Parts: sequence; C-alpha cells; structure tokens
Amino acid sequence: MREVQWQVQEQFVFQPTLQKPISMKQLQVTPQFSEEMIEGHPKISGIYHVSMTCALSDEQMNAIELEDEQIVIDTIDLQGRDGYFEYAVPFHIEFPPEAAKAATVQVSDAHAVIEENGCITVIWDVQCMYEVEGIQREQQQVEKKQQETKKATVANNHVIQKAAQQEKQEVKNEQKSVKKQPVEPQMAKEENEQLEQHHQSSNDQEDAHEEKEVAQDEEDLSKVIPDDHVLSFFQQLADGTSKKSFIAR
Repeated sequence: MREVQWQVQEQFVFQPTLQKPISMKQLQVTPQFSEEMIEGHPKISGIYHVSMTCALSDEQMNAIELEDEQIVIDTIDLQGRDGYFEYAVPFHIEFPPEAAKAATVQVSDAHAVIEENGCITVIWDVQCMYEVEGIQREQQQVEKKQQETKKATVANNHVIQKAAQQEKQEVKNEQKSVKKQPVEPQMAKEENEQLEQHHQSSNDQEDAHEEKEVAQDEEDLSKVIPDDHVLSFFQQLADGTSKKSFIAR
C-alpha cells in the first residue's frame, strides 16, 4: 500500500451585488468520487464539495479584476448577518502503471483566508492510498507465511501439551505403584525374623549339645583320675612301705 499527498487551493470571489465577507465561521470540504479501471489501472473522478459560512459586512463587494483561476459566487444564502455558500470543485486522479487498486481519498486540514478586498482562499490537504501489484503479492505471501507459522505454532503447542499430559499421567502411575509397595517390605521383615529365630534356635541346640558333651567328658574323666585314697596307696607302694591290697572302686 502506497500513500500520496498533495495540497489543493481554490479562491472564491463574491459578485459586486453581494455583501463582502469579513471572517470565516464554518468550513467543510468533502471528497465525492467514483473509481474505474482503464487498461488495468485505476482512475478516480469526482468533486470536492466545499461548503462555507462566513460573517458579512454592511458593505457590498467592490468590482475587482478577476483572475483566471478565481471562482465567482453568484448567490449566497443569508442567515442574519452570515452568508452560506457551497461549490463543487471537480478533480481527477490518475495512478502510475504499477497501481493495482485505489483504496481511499481523504481530505484534512481545511482552512480559509479572507483578504481585505473580500477574496476567499480555501486550502485543504488530500491523502490518497492505493495498492501496488508487486507489493500486494508480497503482502499476500507475508500473510500466507504468517498463517502457516501460526498453524505450526498451534500444532507444536498441541504436541507439547500432549507430552506434558502423558508425563503427568506417568507420574501419577508411579505414585500409585509406590503406595502399593510397603506390603512387600513387611513380608520380607517377617521372613527375616523367622530366619533369625530359626538361627537362634539352632545356636541354642548346639550350645546345649556342647554343654552335654562337656559334662559327659567330666564324668568319664572322674572315673579315670584316681582320688586321694588311690593316690596315697600308689605313693606307699612306690616307697615299699604299703602291704595293703588295693581294690578299685
């Protein structure tokens, strides 16, 4: 889209039979136009509708020498000490070859200057926008790319969201599994306690068996080792002083 601007200036003069304007009270400039395509390019034709209300003096306009570009106003509508008039200024706009379509024609900053002799100069700015073929295609390509990027972003966000939901579900499943696991450690604890009790029982049995064997050995030893009476007899016998016989008990 391209924009061009220019300024329009028109001068209005009341005929001598009318009262002389001294100040502007209201001014409006409105474009009215139609568009047509000529050899594939746009062309605009229309008018600038100028409407103005100005304060009037008691004096009539003096006859002045008109210039070629001045516009003579023959009649005005009297509204007390004010006068109202309107005029249609024709215009045509031709666009460069690269123009594809005209978009808008707008008017801004309309104002008027009234000279001492009663001549009214009206000035306004015009803005016109139009589409260019190459730029239009580029704009369409940019918009298409933006749409594709938006679709890709939406798809990517959908994949990320789905993966996040799946990961969240896996975490929930793991948490449920952890809550069920404390039963197994309890069973393992009971088995360990049973094994310890069995081991302790085996140790107790072994200790009792060892104590029994030690007692048996002491009993057998007591039978073999002679008491004091026997030892005394053996001593006397060795000395050759004993004549007694020995009966083992």
